[in-house]
Amino acid sequence: MKWLRRLVGLFLLLAVLVLAAGLALDAWIESSGGRRMVEQTLSEAAGLPVRLGGDFDVHLLPPGADGTEFLVLDEPTGAEFASSRAYDLELELLPLLRRELRVQRLRLEWLVLGEAGGPRFALPSVEVSDFAIGQPSRVAVDLGWLGAVDALVSWFPDDARVDFGLSWSAEGREDVGLDGVLEYAPEGLFLPEVSARIEGQRVRGSACFLTLGAPVAALDLEADSLDLEALEAVFPAGQGGAAALPFELNLRLEAGTLLRGDIRASDTLLEIGAPPDCSPAAGR
Repeated sequence: MKWLRRLVGLFLLLAVLVLAAGLALDAWIESSGGRRMVEQTLSEAAGLPVRLGGDFDVHLLPPGADGTEFLVLDEPTGAEFASSRAYDLELELLPLLRRELRVQRLRLEWLVLGEAGGPRFALPSVEVSDFAIGQPSRVAVDLGWLGAVDALVSWFPDDARVDFGLSWSAEGREDVGLDGVLEYAPEGLFLPEVSARIEGQRVRGSACFLTLGAPVAALDLEADSLDLEALEAVFPAGQGGAAALPFELNLRLEAGTLLRGDIRASDTLLEIGAPPDCSPAAGR
């Protein structure tokens, strides 16, 4: 039974080594410089300054850290761009043993987006996995009673651009797919290319959300065929409308065929609000 004793001894030795390495890593990350190194790693990954305030605690299984304040700052002004009241991050183990920090997963609780004094909105949770600039990363967003979003996102900070493909799911409704290119600037968010799949139907076009002055959402869309009753099953009446939105909605929709029950219309143009205008001056 020597082989069994040797095997048990080997496992014990490995356990001691893992424990010793864990304690060393814990002391290193927990040190005053550990928080700054995590901030630097996250800032380099995000392309924006990241600050970790409040509590900062290290966990070993899986290796990582969690805390109570996560801030993303606008680099030119230093203003708060996004904040989370709790975060949890996992670090890749092998780079960590070489005292290198690589974030494998980041989860943010109650993420608030937008600068103070301007339009802001909150998300119950956002989780990013396998993040790398210019490479596809998995993003999961909890929207509360509105459902959830699962997305594959590629971020190009030098171009202020995000390529994305996402699926929105909500209880009792068919999933909605959205693909496109998102560009961002101080004036707002711009979708020069966007395509949506809803109840087997496809809508394509461009859109923007302007945040200078009164917020404005502008959409210029087209579709070969649309069934309004099928769309109402996804976005039922009574759960909001243009009058209930906290921003101005300007919509232009062209449809080759528009259906509602037994009614069929050809070459239809639907307009809500003013003609869509995505020039920065439109949001002033």
